[in-house]
Formats: sequence, C-alpha cells, structure tokens
Amino acid sequence: MSSIADSAGYRCWAILLSASALLFTGTVANAELTFSLTDITGWNQTQLDTLPHFQRWVPYAPAGAPTGYVAQAHNTNGQTVGERSSTYGPLSAVVTDTPTIENINPYGTYYWQYLYWDGTDYHFQNGRVSFTHANDINNNGIAVGDSTLTGNGESSYGYTSHAISYDSTTDSKTDLTPVASKAGANAVNDAGLVVGWADNGTGSRAFVRYTNGAYETLDSFAGSTSANAINGNGTVVGNSTTVNYNGVSTLYRRHPFASIDGTTITDLGLPTQNSVDEGTVNDVNNALWAVGNTWRNDQSWEHFAAIWQYNAGAWAVTDLNELINADYILENALAITEQGEIIATGRLDGTDTYGSHLFLLSPSEAPVPLSMTRTTPTLSGDINQDGFVGLADLDVVLNNWNMAVPDADPSADITGEGYVGLSDLDVVLAQWNTGTPPTSSDAVPEPASLLLVEAGCALAITRRT
Repeated sequence: MSSIADSAGYRCWAILLSASALLFTGTVANAELTFSLTDITGWNQTQLDTLPHFQRWVPYAPAGAPTGYVAQAHNTNGQTVGERSSTYGPLSAVVTDTPTIENINPYGTYYWQYLYWDGTDYHFQNGRVSFTHANDINNNGIAVGDSTLTGNGESSYGYTSHAISYDSTTDSKTDLTPVASKAGANAVNDAGLVVGWADNGTGSRAFVRYTNGAYETLDSFAGSTSANAINGNGTVVGNSTTVNYNGVSTLYRRHPFASIDGTTITDLGLPTQNSVDEGTVNDVNNALWAVGNTWRNDQSWEHFAAIWQYNAGAWAVTDLNELINADYILENALAITEQGEIIATGRLDGTDTYGSHLFLLSPSEAPVPLSMTRTTPTLSGDINQDGFVGLADLDVVLNNWNMAVPDADPSADITGEGYVGLSDLDVVLAQWNTGTPPTSSDAVPEPASLLLVEAGCALAITRRT
C-alpha cells in the first residue's frame, strides 16, 4: 500500500479529485479553512467572560438589568441594548450602562377600537399598541430600533411605527423614516450608518441611512427586503423574500443578500448540501465573512448553519457543518467577530433536541479585512445645495407642484420622473431637517412657511389614505 500511496500517479489523482470538487460545487471560498468547536452550553458567567466580544450576541443580561430584560447587542464600552415588557405596560427598549439604566420611551401610543354586529349582539373591542425596540448599539453609544407613533384606528394592526436612532449621551431620539407607515432599524456601525426596513404602503424595502441624512433603498428582487447587519466599511447583509418562486405565485422563499456599495443587492446563494431552498444571514465582518442559517421550506424545523465569504469579486457559501470535525449539527450561526470566531447554536448529531447546545467556533486561519467602503451619496432632498434639507427645498417642490419638466425647475424633479409630484415631496420629507442649517431662519420657520410644511404633509397623507 505504501508504494501506491507514494506513487506519482496516486498523487496526481488526489490533486485532480480535489480540484474537480471545488470546480463543480463552487461552495468553498477557502478549501483549507476549518473551525475548531467548543461546546459552551451551561457555562457560568466567569467562563462566558473569557469569550471574544460579539457585538450582535450578548452572553448574559448585564448587572442591574430590569426583570424581563432581553439583551440584543452590546458595544465594547459596557453598554447593552435590549427590551423589557410588563403585563400591562408597553414593550420598551432599554440601554444599560452599568449601573445606569436608560428607558427609551415611544413617540406615542396607538389606540384602537372596533364595534361589530354578529347577527345577534353588538361587540366592542379596544386596545392599544405602544412600544420601542432597541436592536443594536455602536461604540459611540448610538442605539437603533423602532417606535410607535400617536394614532387612532379600528384595528390593532393599524398603528404606525418608525425606525429610530437613540443617542445615549444626549438622551434624544431621531426619526429615521418620517414618511413610512411601518419601519425598523436593525443595525448601526461605528461610522453611524443605519440599516433596516421600511414600508411606505408598497411592501418592505431594505434601507441604508447615512450620517448626512441621505437615504438609499436597496433593490427588492421583486419581493420584500430587510437589511439585518452592516460591517464597519458599510457592507450590508439581509434577506429578500421572493414571490413567484419557480413560477408559482403562492410560493415565497427567503434568500440572503449582500450590498457592498450602492443600491444593488447580490443573492448570496445557498449551499448544495441538504437540498436547502431558503436562508437568512445574521452578521458580517470587515473581511466579508457573513454567517447565518439555511433550511428546506418543507422541513423548516431543521436548520443548518452557513458561512458566506467574498473572494475575487464573488460570494461563495459553505455549510458550516462541512468545516468542523465533531459529532454535532450546527443549526444557526448567530454572530461573527473580526477575527472570524462564530457563535452558533446546534445539537448532538442523531438527536432532535433542536437548539439545545451553544458553540464557539474558532477558525484555523484569521480572515483578512477588505478595504471596501460604501460611498456616501449626496443629500438628494437638498435641492438648493446649501447642506440642509428644510423650508427652502420644500419651497422649490411646492412652487413647481404638478408641473412637467422643462416648464418646472429641473432641480425640483428629484426622482427624475419628468414631473414634480409626490415622489419628490417624499424625498424632502424623508430627509427633513437633516444636514447643517445654514442660517437660523431655515432652522426656525416663520408662520407663513409653516403653512407650506403643513400643505406638503397633507399631500403625503392624502396619498396614503
């Protein structure tokens, strides 16, 4: 046997077989990469403190956290964001900076009531919806999430919620999606870029909001999208729910996507193992290693952890179970560090105790950060280019209202549709009061100018009702 193993022919066969496997599967970005696995199920707090820092995964609630607190993310400065609920009170977001606890109160409460006749009696139902969520926090103390707005209606689903950011230093909130019917922010990086989803009545769309107030909607793949995470350089990962799957209008499939720059998104693909047809991505680092999980739609209870890696201009996906040597099934990769360590859930192979184990995965080689930076777009609502979106820009839109270019001022046609209308007004309202006010008169409007704001808002509300 040793003479065969040492022969040149055998070595050539081994090389050809390895090359063929990589060529035809196309799922391994680095054939030498493996992960060592540590089962950390049941670790105590002292042991958990030895783990690497994962921003999108918190090992335990911080000291002083209120009862019912569920942690969502934490930064390297000791601040943790999460949420708590009570039997009768609203769901509220909380920033914990031991020993200080800061509640993020909602913008308002939505009250609903409904009276109906069942053929015999009248029935009256009523209730309220009031919440804030905090999903992420960066190292500058900026948290992001969502909040309900004040309102009334006949359905518990009729409330309006907006994506928000919260500055823990100044205890102040910012409405990131002022024209949305429902929206939420899922992640923020240290540069202040925020990602999430927003629905303006036409379906959920992933967005990126920049520090200058510019707002980009990411492509939808003819379905709905939501941005889940963003790395330090601005690469966004999320999910796209595709309709008309395989030509069948009643089938919906969730696929992971990435956006390195601009509004274009790329389908990240799914592993060839286990015949999976859906997936979601949870986190991404600066080396463009993204992690999440995949599953078969007809076996949605059984998930498989996955890793996506960017190399030579393309993404490649691997089932993480192919990269470990252990008697476990990895089900969901929750978070990843810049050094490539991964937190994942799973179970013992051969059992159906889904999600019963927690693992730390350590890579055989550290990832190399990529210098791929998202380009900040101009503030499109700043029509007069004074660095601020305010009354002067609204004046331009309303003074050219319902006019076609070239009769209308071309600068008022922000969306380039050839006429000035609601889509242009939406851009201005979505970026309202962003930027640096050039003069106090633009930041503090006169009563006559306030009428223009009211008129613009009335037009937007009319369209949505």
